Formats: sequence, structure tokens, C-alpha cells
Amino acid sequence: MPRHRGRHDSPGADAMLGGDADPSGSLPVVRKLTIGLAMVVALVVSAGALAAVAAPHAGKWKISGGGGFTVSKDRASISGLHLSGSSCGLGRVTVLGAQKLRLISAGGVSNWIVGFNDPKRTNPNDLHGLVGQKVEIRSGKQKLRARLDVIFAVGGFQRDNSGDLLIKGCDLGFDPSP
Repeated sequence: MPRHRGRHDSPGADAMLGGDADPSGSLPVVRKLTIGLAMVVALVVSAGALAAVAAPHAGKWKISGGGGFTVSKDRASISGLHLSGSSCGLGRVTVLGAQKLRLISAGGVSNWIVGFNDPKRTNPNDLHGLVGQKVEIRSGKQKLRARLDVIFAVGGFQRDNSGDLLIKGCDLGFDPSP
């Protein structure tokens, strides 16, 4: 039996590793094909996982402590977000306009969000891996600028949703539910 280059010199080494060694003497050809196939399957499964994450339920949502918003029928945006701003010295706060929903993936988990993904956490406006979307709010007759982020199905749990409205350094956290 001819000897091949590499670290496996025993006659049964090829059989144990699943095939003939390649000419460079590194991994056997069959093992390389298996590893390549596993990588392709992992990519397809990851893409499937992104597609499998359900968008938030269309319709009215409630916010803990009073308030709510509406997810559009096509589940592409939220609008009419309103909540109490008393912990920031404001009355009822209403976010003006509609905010787009985005599907992101970070750390192997996919979520629908309002805001922008910041996996490296380099943005100074980053809050738990997200950068809040700039929004305009109304409180009484006052119009103010703020940042809004909402995460749906945190950790893959459909009922675990979280949001933050940041107004002039004051954070209004909330937990929405359908």
C-alpha cells in the first residue's frame, strides 16, 4: 500500500476518517465535502430561521401602565404610540407618524424591531444593541424630538416585548402586548 503525505501513516487511517486523503495530505476529501455540506445546510437553516420569525400581530397593542399603539394590517409599521410621560415630567406623550418595522438578526436570534440594529454597539445612542429611531412626539401643545425603539419577541418568546422612548435623556420604558 503506498504511503501518502500527512500525519496518518496507518493503513486504516483513511477508512477511519471516511475516505482517501487529498494530495496535500490535510483533510480527507470526503471529510472536506462533509464539512462544506454542513456549512451550506447551516446557512440555509439560518436563512430559514430569519424567514420563520413571525411579524408582530396586526391590530391594537396595549402598553403596560396605560397607552398603546397599532400595528398596520400589512405588519410593516406601527403608529399612534401613546403613553404616560409622568415619570419625565410630561403628560400624555404621543409619537407622531408611523415607524417602520425591521427584521434583524444578532447572536443567532432574529427579532422584529422599531429602530436600527447596532451589533457592535458603537453608536452613542445605542441601548441594548439597538439605536432608537428618531421620532417627533407631542405632549400637550409641546412638540419634542425623541428616540424610539421596540423589540418584539425578545429571545424568541412571542409574549416578551420591550420598548423605550428616550426624551431629552429621560427613558420611558414600556412592555407592549397584543
